[in-house]
Amino acid sequence: MKYFWGYITFCFLVGCQTFNNKLPDESRELIAFFGSSVCKNVGDEEGLGYAGRFARRLDTLKWRYVNVSKGGDNTIKITRRLDSLYLQHPAYVVVGLSLSNEGFTKPLTEEGRYRIFERFRTGLLRISDSIRAHGAIPVIANCYARNSFNESDYLMIRQINAIINEWTVPSINLLGAINDGHGRWVKGYEANDGHPNKFGHDEMSRTIVHTLFDALEAGKPVPYRNWTSDYMEFTGMQRDKQVLSVKVDSTVHSFAESIMFRTTGEGVISSVELKKGRCTIKLEKGKIIYQSEAGSTSVPLPDKGLESWGYLTLSHNYALGETRLFVNGVEAGPVKEKLEPQTFLLGGFPQNTGNVPDTLSLRDWMIHRSSLTSDEAKNYMKWKMLRSSLEVYAPLVDDSLGANSELENRAQSLTKVEMKVNTKFRIIQKGMKKDL
Repeated sequence: MKYFWGYITFCFLVGCQTFNNKLPDESRELIAFFGSSVCKNVGDEEGLGYAGRFARRLDTLKWRYVNVSKGGDNTIKITRRLDSLYLQHPAYVVVGLSLSNEGFTKPLTEEGRYRIFERFRTGLLRISDSIRAHGAIPVIANCYARNSFNESDYLMIRQINAIINEWTVPSINLLGAINDGHGRWVKGYEANDGHPNKFGHDEMSRTIVHTLFDALEAGKPVPYRNWTSDYMEFTGMQRDKQVLSVKVDSTVHSFAESIMFRTTGEGVISSVELKKGRCTIKLEKGKIIYQSEAGSTSVPLPDKGLESWGYLTLSHNYALGETRLFVNGVEAGPVKEKLEPQTFLLGGFPQNTGNVPDTLSLRDWMIHRSSLTSDEAKNYMKWKMLRSSLEVYAPLVDDSLGANSELENRAQSLTKVEMKVNTKFRIIQKGMKKDL
């Protein structure tokens, strides 16, 4: 009998602990989503929305989640609800508003449209300042799609997103997950004109950096672009050995990878290991070539050939099923495919039977959890800081590394950037070479 009561006591204690772990206690920080109808969950047949779908991936022993969004809200209406938000004492607030609800698509003069644009911009800044003043950290969700957008509307969406991208506040690139290339929902991912269905919400949820709030909790600052002339130069690479590696979690669908590169000789410079197969980027016969199982596309080398710096962006929109290659602002593609990335590699890769360059110089490696538009690829080339949905920003100026070392990742994430093999490299620093 004593064993029976001992067992009952044990079950009671375990049950209490499990129940307590589900309670919204003060030991777990609160993440609040605060926006309009899409942020709420409208269109999602399962009633979760992109916010709820992301929240399902949170560690419930560490985080609490609440959604206090309301359909039809804009920067004016939502400001009136700030006091009720603060009563819940959130640590982080994701602001999910739409330029559409500001009324910029109504018949207006061009001056009137940009007056609304400016009201939205300053409204977001005012809301962010208020959130900070109440001890929380704001996170801004960028503007997204709508089926009734015309090309002028789409231009304004891209303009406001470009502005948010450079704010010193964490932000999320929702548009890059569901954009059909004209600012409208990808077919099959929409519920109606203004809202995505469950598939659209799911793709949007994947654009939120999985470890964003863990990184913010650890005090990781907003990243800034490296303005020095430093870079890494690799020599003696092996064709079947990667030199740098980033492993991402399984929730990534849409993505963009950007890198500055310069080479001596031709061959593979990067690859992406997929859930099934891989895709590669190589220099061959005067072209920069993207190759996957679905096909290939290419861009001619820059005017100065391999000796000049190239600005390369590989952008994949999973919902649309397209991969595009941008080199120095020139676009190639698309290749029709749906990719699920697992690991991003620079240098060679396992089973590579081709060449690698004799020398490979690299700097400013960025990986986003969302596809980029041609505007955004050009902004990378213009040294803009693209912070929205940024998973990795490795300037590649680390000066004390060896095999299996971890490089600096300035993005607000906990994703690791690793040196995988002990190949020869050196840091070129302001024109002075330092052998390592």
